[in-house]
Amino acid sequence: MNENTDDPVYIVPHHSIRSVLSRYPELEQLFESYGLAELRDVPSRSEKAVYLTLEDALRDKNIDCAGFIALAKEHAAAYRTMVKQSLAARSYNQRDLQFLGLMPCPVKIPFDSTFFQFVSREWDGKPPFSYLIESNANNQLAYYTHIPEFKDLTDMPDVVISPGLNGYYHRDFFERFKKKGYFSDVIEHTSPTYDRLDLTDPEGHYSVIGTNIEVMVVDNTRIGDRKVPERWTDLLRPEFAGSVAIRGQDGFFCETVLLTLYKEMGLEGIRMLARSIASAVHPAQMVKNAGSKAGGPAISIMPFFFANLAKNTKDVTIVWPEEGAIVSPVTMIVKRDHREDLDPLISFLAGKETGSPPLGRALPEHGARSHPMRSPRHGVFLDRVGLYPRTRYRQRDRTGQPRICRGLFRELFMKLITVAGPPSSGKTAVILHLIQAAQAEGVRAGVAKFDCISSDDGEIYRRAQIPVCTGLSGGLCPDHFFVANIEACVAWGKKEEFDLLVTESAGLCCRCSPHLKGITAICVIDVLSGINTPKKIGPMLRLADIVVVTKGDIVSQAEREVFAFRVSRANPRAGIVMVNGLTGQGITT
Repeated sequence: MNENTDDPVYIVPHHSIRSVLSRYPELEQLFESYGLAELRDVPSRSEKAVYLTLEDALRDKNIDCAGFIALAKEHAAAYRTMVKQSLAARSYNQRDLQFLGLMPCPVKIPFDSTFFQFVSREWDGKPPFSYLIESNANNQLAYYTHIPEFKDLTDMPDVVISPGLNGYYHRDFFERFKKKGYFSDVIEHTSPTYDRLDLTDPEGHYSVIGTNIEVMVVDNTRIGDRKVPERWTDLLRPEFAGSVAIRGQDGFFCETVLLTLYKEMGLEGIRMLARSIASAVHPAQMVKNAGSKAGGPAISIMPFFFANLAKNTKDVTIVWPEEGAIVSPVTMIVKRDHREDLDPLISFLAGKETGSPPLGRALPEHGARSHPMRSPRHGVFLDRVGLYPRTRYRQRDRTGQPRICRGLFRELFMKLITVAGPPSSGKTAVILHLIQAAQAEGVRAGVAKFDCISSDDGEIYRRAQIPVCTGLSGGLCPDHFFVANIEACVAWGKKEEFDLLVTESAGLCCRCSPHLKGITAICVIDVLSGINTPKKIGPMLRLADIVVVTKGDIVSQAEREVFAFRVSRANPRAGIVMVNGLTGQGITT
């Protein structure tokens, strides 16, 4: 590696781990993910750690040195950008930006270099527009949840680069913006590789300027006597149960892998994949585990760039599946009515100098001529968490209005929802209508009913052909009984292969919470219970994500609004939905 002391992030192979982390402490988490940070201060090796070079440590772990250093420099550069003006620091407000680039990890550094050369050449380093370039990894979860909140085009920059099938591919964004012709495809260059993939937007709205490619990495020390998978569908075989790692974190899973298998095999393919998944982690963790003694699954699905960090040794094999690697697009979105002074920038981003060469770092060395690739794009739409094939999507409502059920049911693992409320508030009726709406979309659902002395609700669910298990707390607090038994109920739901499990709590203890952290929580309360009830029933309402108000058809509009106001005072962050427990009106509004 050529040494360049003018490089703002200066890391070379002969630097010691201690010196790198002393100079760039923000890299400690990255080093830890590869099992390197512990080499810095271990007492038995503290003296050696001073001299233990990055190159030697990476060689010992079979990690490509050049690739790791490029990744470390990208992380350090992203950290410095983040401190100054990150999306998070500006609360994801983009109204003052004209260009936002959320770049995949492997290409941010080369893109930064090419971009700044262009800005210096075109505008002497002072462009007439404001911009922000960040690593997409810093915003994978947080940023894209803000896209549904866009009220009009001024909420987003004129030009956006974004990797993956994210919020810009979700159905509500398509309905509100894309289908109205607000964007235009501006690609000027051609690429035989991408032309073969047919990644051109047939409606001429989005521009695909590059790709991220997912392949399989097999750990030969853990595969045993099982046949190495050759196709993506091989991962669904029973012998690979609990043997596959997928890119993800905090409830997020690599959407292109899910969409590809869903397109090929439907929901049944997703259920079989869920059986195979052992963990959802960052690719860096996969690289660390591959062929090592650190432990990990036999197979990892990761971007090709990261796969190359785990060198092809006798312990690690990179598998390019027979039917092709999975392609995740890097999309550029350009407003049709953008500012004229952005034209040079757009030509630069869409032209040969930038378009695919930097992003091509993720492609095989000799292109894709001998390696088939496939895109999950055709025939599939995203709906926040949901997956919808195109034909079924067209048969559904075209209003784009939110629904309680929408987006809850198409996840990799079983979805759990807790429902609580005072006695006789209509919990069972609400759950019946909720599950029936879910079943209309092909969702397999069941109910776990928690009560005190006795319960007849189980029979109501069985008459509706909804699987149910019932638990009676007897002399115990029903919410304590719930906490002690919820794991058994979840195990039952997974055994029954439910997509959705709803728990119904008796709700008689107003001091304890019948909800779980990180699990969607619904409180059902009836408007006839009195305007002071919302502040009396404690955590079951105060900690809920959604408050369903029933029996509103019996009172006036003014009374409903007063009651809703009292609910919002008790729980300002919850969504409030008026539902008729008899007819189900409100469940899908």
